[in-house]
Amino acid sequence: MTARKTNKWTATVGFGLRLAGYITYHLVKLVPRCKNKWCFDDLQGFGNSRFLYMELMERHREIRGICITRDTSYRTLRNFGFEACHWLSPRGIWHCLTAGVYVVTVNTRQINPYLSGGALYVNLWHGNGLKACLWNSEMRAQSLYGKNLSQIARSFYWKVTLFSTYFRKPDMALSTSSFLTKRLFAPQFQIPHKRFIETNLPRNVVFSWSRRRLMEYIRTYEPTATRELAEAIPAFRKVYAYMPTWRDAGGDLLVRAGVDFERLNKLMSDRNELFIIKLHPSVEIDRKVIDGCSHIRLMDSQTDACTILPFTDLLITDYSSVYYDFLQLNREIILFPFDLDEYLNDSRELLFNYDQHMPAVRANTFDELLALIGRRTDYRVRGRSRIMQLFWESRGNGIDIIQAIKQRQRDKRR
Repeated sequence: MTARKTNKWTATVGFGLRLAGYITYHLVKLVPRCKNKWCFDDLQGFGNSRFLYMELMERHREIRGICITRDTSYRTLRNFGFEACHWLSPRGIWHCLTAGVYVVTVNTRQINPYLSGGALYVNLWHGNGLKACLWNSEMRAQSLYGKNLSQIARSFYWKVTLFSTYFRKPDMALSTSSFLTKRLFAPQFQIPHKRFIETNLPRNVVFSWSRRRLMEYIRTYEPTATRELAEAIPAFRKVYAYMPTWRDAGGDLLVRAGVDFERLNKLMSDRNELFIIKLHPSVEIDRKVIDGCSHIRLMDSQTDACTILPFTDLLITDYSSVYYDFLQLNREIILFPFDLDEYLNDSRELLFNYDQHMPAVRANTFDELLALIGRRTDYRVRGRSRIMQLFWESRGNGIDIIQAIKQRQRDKRR
C-alpha cells in the first residue's frame, strides 16, 4: 500500500471514530445525570479549575468534584486529597457519563467530549488577553486546517472533526467584564451574553492571600522547585519575571529574542536582584545556557504563573494575558515585543489595538530591555485605571461562581 493510500485510509478511519463519538454525544443525552457530581479537567495546569475545585471542597461538601485526567497525573492529584481518575478507566468513563457538570479551562476534550451530552458545560477559560482564538481567529483556522471559518462552520465533516474544540459550545462561560464578554468571549465561543458569568477569575484569589497562606499553598501543591524558588526570593532586593506568550511557529524563543544570559546575570548579580523566566510548556529552551547563572532561575513550565506573581516586583511580557493578571497588583511592567510584526503575520491576530489596550514602557530589543532594567525608574503602567475598567470591571462584584452554576442547573431543568 502506498503512503498516499495509507494516509487516506488513516484519515477515513479517524473520521469514522470521531463520527461514532459525535453520535455517542447525542445518544448519552438520554442518560440520567447526577446534579451534584461535577467533573473537572486536569488540575495540574492552568489555575482556574484547580481553585474552583478547592473552593468546592472547602465550602460545598454537598457536591462531589472529580478530576478527570488524560495521563497519569491523577496519581499525583490523589496525593493532594483530590478525587481523580483516568478518562478511559472504568471509573472515569462512569463519572464522565453521569456527571451533571463539566468544568474546564479550554474545552471538553480535557475530560471526555463524547460523554458530555446532557451535562452542563462550564468553560472558565485560562485568562484575559488580546489574542484571537477559536471563532475569532481566521489565521489559526487557515494555518491548522487550510479552511476559513465560514467553510468550517458550513461543513459537516468539520463539525464532526472539530466538535470538541469549535462546535461543543459552553452552556456557561466566565468573563471578567462586559467589554470582554461582548468583544472577546461571546464571538470566540459563539454564545449569547446571557450565558456568561461576569466576575473575577478563581485563580486570582492568590493576590489577596498573605505570604504565609501563599507559601502553604505552594508547599502543598506546587513542584519542589517552585517551593525552593519562593523560599529563596526574600534574599534578593528585587524580583523580575519574564513570562512571554507562546508562538505558533515554535522554536527557541529566548534565542530569537537575543537574550544574552551572561550580561543579564552580571547585572542581576551586581545588584543582588533575581530574574525569573517562566515559559509556556510548548516553548523550547536549551537549559544549559542558564546553568551557572547565579541570579537567573527557570521556573517549571507546569507551575501556575499566578503563584509566583505576588512575589514579583516587575513583570516583563509581550502579548500574554499574564499582563492583565499582574495589572491587578499595580506593580511595574515592561513589554518586550521583539517580534511584533512576525507574531502578527505568523501566529495570531490581536483583537484589540496593542498600543491602546496594553500600555506600558516597551523594549524592542534585548539591549533596550537591559537598559531599562538598569535604570532606577518606576515602570508602573500609566492609564492603568482605564484598562482595569475594561478588563476587570466585574472582579469585585462578589458573585459566587459555584452558586451561579447551581442556579443555571435549576434553570435548565425547568
